[in-house]
Amino acid sequence: MTVTDKNPELPFSLDASFTDEEFLSLESRSKTQFYRQANLEHRVPLVTRLNSLGMKQMTPTISGPSIISPLMDIATKHEIIINYLKHLRETSRLFTREEFQSFSKNNKWLKKSGIDRLLGSDHLSVKITELGLKYLKVPRKLVVMKSPIDDQSLVVKGWQYGEGLYDLDSDQLEVYAEQIKSTERNLRREEIDELIKLIASANFVDLWPQNFVITKDNIYVIDTEFKSFNGRIEWAKMTRFLSIIKPEDETYFNRQVEEKCSKPNKKDDLNCKGYNEIKNTLRMISNFAEDNKLEKKEVKLKQKLEKIVADYRRVGEDEVGTRWLRPRTFTFPLGEVISEKFR
Repeated sequence: MTVTDKNPELPFSLDASFTDEEFLSLESRSKTQFYRQANLEHRVPLVTRLNSLGMKQMTPTISGPSIISPLMDIATKHEIIINYLKHLRETSRLFTREEFQSFSKNNKWLKKSGIDRLLGSDHLSVKITELGLKYLKVPRKLVVMKSPIDDQSLVVKGWQYGEGLYDLDSDQLEVYAEQIKSTERNLRREEIDELIKLIASANFVDLWPQNFVITKDNIYVIDTEFKSFNGRIEWAKMTRFLSIIKPEDETYFNRQVEEKCSKPNKKDDLNCKGYNEIKNTLRMISNFAEDNKLEKKEVKLKQKLEKIVADYRRVGEDEVGTRWLRPRTFTFPLGEVISEKFR
């Protein structure tokens, strides 16, 4: 084995040849440092080998619509992504351009962006099934390859998004959603019940009526990107839905929402406060700033700091949980992804 010149703290170079016995004989701290560096440098085959030598950690919790935890090692992430792409292919949701052109002749599809839309759609579908909902639906969503199938590889980017979600996307893929025609009508009581159940169970936080399409018999959740699941539900925003509630059902609707806010195990009381109370709090802060002659420079500095924090949170956290890095790149042989015969 060869000692590395790049990082003298490592027992040997990541490119060095070493036996299983040599690695296993290292002190625990040295093994952890080596494993950490292999993850940081995206050495998938090496991390796979180290996992087999006992370095693989317990599987961390996966949040919401994610199929990956930001804290997973790089080899596990790689395996999950390739298996997900194969699953899309096997379930007729990953098309070549030629296949999609033939498939879409009799259907109307809307071009979207981001693989996260499929993950969010899958998450909602699972919740709808688990809850036994009859009226809530999600439009079908699928992925189409931009580039010709003679390309040698498919590149997927992955990064942490918000609070524990792990987003995926690819410059080589386009996402399409089934177009759903809407009908102008109000929600029925049984639909109100199901809507609130799904929002609570799926942690759907993007509470705008335009994110739902009402048809004659169903309600379709059309906004399924990760931002719709990131954060906590602010039930006060459900007042926006009063525009599609019959006047005689407003009391019923408000009671159903308030019931969600009255649960003893709610995590954050602020999520259940009404708009008037929130506005009053903001007004008090504004008055305090004005009374104390808060300088414009301080206000601008605060705004700049908030933007930096927001940008910081959008950057992916490294799988070892200690650094913030740019999105990771995962490369897969294209033939391995589309080898499954199209059905």
